[in-house]
Amino acid sequence: MKQEYKWKRFWCPRDADIALADGGYLPDPESEYGKIYNPELKTLPELSDKQCLILLGEPGIGKTTALTDEIKSLNATALSQGAFVHPLTDLRSFSDENRLITELFKNQTFNDWLKTDQRLFLFLDGLDECLLRITHLSSLLSG
Repeated sequence: MKQEYKWKRFWCPRDADIALADGGYLPDPESEYGKIYNPELKTLPELSDKQCLILLGEPGIGKTTALTDEIKSLNATALSQGAFVHPLTDLRSFSDENRLITELFKNQTFNDWLKTDQRLFLFLDGLDECLLRITHLSSLLSG
């Protein structure tokens, strides 16, 4: 059985230094001194203004869980703001670009969004694993 912890996750820029205290523990980034130790740490909702955000990290640290939780949260508020939330797409399961194009760009959410000037939240998981099979993935996504 998979164990889930409902703790708040914090993310940082790839080139940021993380200050640990008390024998290697992260000071609470929302505490008075934690904000001073690690001012670059942010929650995923705090990063939602970014045009493109890529979460990198070791397997099993909770990236997929964080994305799933963020999608649930966005679904609750997106409709009232006119935004669109595309379901989580697990890129690990794609072996060719045709299926990927169909899944991402030929679905109802994407087509409805194209008719507006609203935001689209697109969540892709397993990007690194998909790159092993679809080598030109980045140009496909940006084009």
